[in-house]
Amino acid sequence: MPRLFVPLAAAALVVLALAAGASSVPCGPTTCAPLSSTVAGSRTLGVRPHGLTGPLVVYDLATGRMVARLPAGVLSADGRRYVASSNAGLRTRVTRYDAVTARRLGSVTVREAGLEVEAVSANGRYTALAWGTKSPTIWIVDLNGRRVTRKVHLEGEWAVDALSTDGRRLYLIESHQNGGYAVRVHEASRGLVPGAITDPSEPGPMTGVAWSSAGTPDGSRQLTLYVEPESKTTGAFVHALSLTSATAACIDLPGGDFMAVGRYALVLAPSGRTLYAANASLGVVATIDLQARKVVDTVRFASEGADGSTSTAFGAISPDGRTLYFSAGRGVLAYDTADRSVRGPYARGSVDGVGFHPSGGTVLVVRRDGSTVRLDAASGATLAE
Repeated sequence: MPRLFVPLAAAALVVLALAAGASSVPCGPTTCAPLSSTVAGSRTLGVRPHGLTGPLVVYDLATGRMVARLPAGVLSADGRRYVASSNAGLRTRVTRYDAVTARRLGSVTVREAGLEVEAVSANGRYTALAWGTKSPTIWIVDLNGRRVTRKVHLEGEWAVDALSTDGRRLYLIESHQNGGYAVRVHEASRGLVPGAITDPSEPGPMTGVAWSSAGTPDGSRQLTLYVEPESKTTGAFVHALSLTSATAACIDLPGGDFMAVGRYALVLAPSGRTLYAANASLGVVATIDLQARKVVDTVRFASEGADGSTSTAFGAISPDGRTLYFSAGRGVLAYDTADRSVRGPYARGSVDGVGFHPSGGTVLVVRRDGSTVRLDAASGATLAE
């Protein structure tokens, strides 16, 4: 099937246009949908109640208490660094935090006002800054060296997609006048590389709305969920973009209702080789082999309640990779990756995030009102405080 990318930054407008008259779509998918993340071995859980562009709220996984609240910004793929920007007169101040402890690590000032953080390298060292998408100038900043490494000026409509670990490759989404989009790469040594990055098996135009995105901790891949609205049903696929070889693969997922398809939680296994696409609203868990670039297993179960106001989806996996907890915004479900069974729901009600304690024995669930509940990871039973 032909595919056309709509960048994450434009997804809110596309959703509103597609769902005109539908009160169940109050805002864009990644701008409003809660997200959560934990770092292997960390004792804290980071929750994004308002999506990728909102603040980061940090909770202690052992006590459930809120540790800190950081301003709107971008989290590195390894989950250890968080970068935010703010106006400083006629300049932009870029501040980096330790995402695990919420400690401020330092800042650098760029001589241009109003820039926003568009991407952060997986290791949190480099960031890409820009303002708007019309003929933008993109600033690449080395946060360790506290300096601008280069400025990239582009003509036309462009959005930043990702940044390589070494900061030398900037991945972009180019908008064409005919309504098409292309994934491009700008290299520090070559400039804008000719041609688009496509899936060799589907080299034609692409259709789809970018819904949510996550990078692998090692910086090797950017994994983006796209939905493909059609007349009667909505398809979905994961766009697996290599940030080292500038190649891509489109991996199809089971489709369904428009809002339900957007409720896939993408959770990477500890090995980094397997990606789980779990959707409580559709009642499906798809297991993706990232090396084979395909779905290798699909488990169906009775669908559970979802947050009807938006396409909320998030999840977390145990340190041993055995248990996956995930949610569509109403309680959490548990998936056993060994025996392929789904149980729950637990912690019923509106929830914004979930994370495993480093021991793997307990799970912290953050409710919509900011309160928390701890569960026994094996049984899902609520633990007394």
